[in-house]
Amino acid sequence: VFGKKNSDEAKVKFARLGVNARVGTFHSFGNQAITRVYPKAKMEGDKPGQAGYMKFDRIASELEIPEYLLGFVKKAMSLAMQAGFGIPGFVKIGDLEAWLELVDHHGIDETLGENNIGTRLKGAEECIKDGCRFAAKAIVLGTKIVSECYSFDDMMFQPIRLNLPLPQFQNVVCDEAQDSNR
Repeated sequence: VFGKKNSDEAKVKFARLGVNARVGTFHSFGNQAITRVYPKAKMEGDKPGQAGYMKFDRIASELEIPEYLLGFVKKAMSLAMQAGFGIPGFVKIGDLEAWLELVDHHGIDETLGENNIGTRLKGAEECIKDGCRFAAKAIVLGTKIVSECYSFDDMMFQPIRLNLPLPQFQNVVCDEAQDSNR
């Protein structure tokens, strides 16, 4: 189901009906897959038991992403993960044309802004291409460090990208399936 509240409601309904069902969100099943394979991995964040930092901040620092591209790269990375970039059979991680289509489709070029120092120096088109290249590198680095730290987006993306073992079921029921993406 979509959302913890819906998951809790479904658990109660199944229990009342006497149906033995494993109920969860897509993210919860992905989270279980990650932590089963990488038991020391921590969810990003600064609450007790979490990694103590946001994963994208670490990626941005390690890749030395220019400040004027940070918002764009973060958004592009998230949307590309949702679209399956870098997963075999989906979009190749380095396919610049696919990245540019993603940017155009979601209108994230507006994330750069007209008064952005990069767009004033290089032009919007070059900044978008640079941002897409950084986003692709960010996905690759994010996959490398998932054993240490993972994000909310990783819960859906990394189990598929890394071919992690997922629970197997005889029957699967999905609430609100029309809201699913690739």
